[in-house]
Amino acid sequence: TALIREPDRTGRVRWDGWVVDPIDIDALEPGSRSEARFQDLISPLSDGTKVRELETDFKDWIYHTVTATVRSNEKLEVYAGPQVSQGDFRRMCAEAAEAALEEEKDKVQASFEKKLDTIKGRLMREKRELDEDEAELSQRKMEEVGKAAENLIGLLAGRRRSLSTSLTKRRMTSQAKADVEESLDAIEQYTKEIEELERERVEALEDVEEKWGEILEDPGEIPVTPYKKDILVELFGVAWIPYYLYDDGGRLVELTAY
Repeated sequence: TALIREPDRTGRVRWDGWVVDPIDIDALEPGSRSEARFQDLISPLSDGTKVRELETDFKDWIYHTVTATVRSNEKLEVYAGPQVSQGDFRRMCAEAAEAALEEEKDKVQASFEKKLDTIKGRLMREKRELDEDEAELSQRKMEEVGKAAENLIGLLAGRRRSLSTSLTKRRMTSQAKADVEESLDAIEQYTKEIEELERERVEALEDVEEKWGEILEDPGEIPVTPYKKDILVELFGVAWIPYYLYDDGGRLVELTAY
């Protein structure tokens, strides 16, 4: 808002020197009292063309010098003009950050759940194989013991027994034992992988929360200049400021009436 109290007769105006606080247009009176008199207008205010040129010049001044500061958080894509309070802007940012945080956490959770499901599936299969291997080992041990007892009884009875069968039983028992150990090693490895993934998941979620917390605390400001088509002047014209006149013993005295 600019209010020129002493216009230059040539029509040149330095608007920077006449800037005032916004004026409540509704508080202005459109008319005057019936007994009021008006001071004569002087140039350039008496020339309608000049007044219109002044309005155009006023818009040009706004275009080249006036900016509006927009609060921004570009990573959150949240923007707020001067009409939005700092508190409301922070609330908008917090809501956007919370939504983005939850979305990214869901993606992290889904990624780790997929990996964990794969390893847990392998672990369950390995446990089933361990049960089968342990049952096989138990069976082979019983067969080996039975064959050894049979051979011992035969020797005591003076009958010759083939050792190849016993050796075969021993190899089968050793293989069954190796299968059990292999399953145990695999189960231990899968268990460690699950524990490591769980730790990584916790760390990843903490990193996500820290990331969006930092983004939330990283607001900025963007100076915005208007397009000429968006500069809308509410009121531009000539206003008379009221004064009282009274006769002080034959001397006319002028006093401000506002």
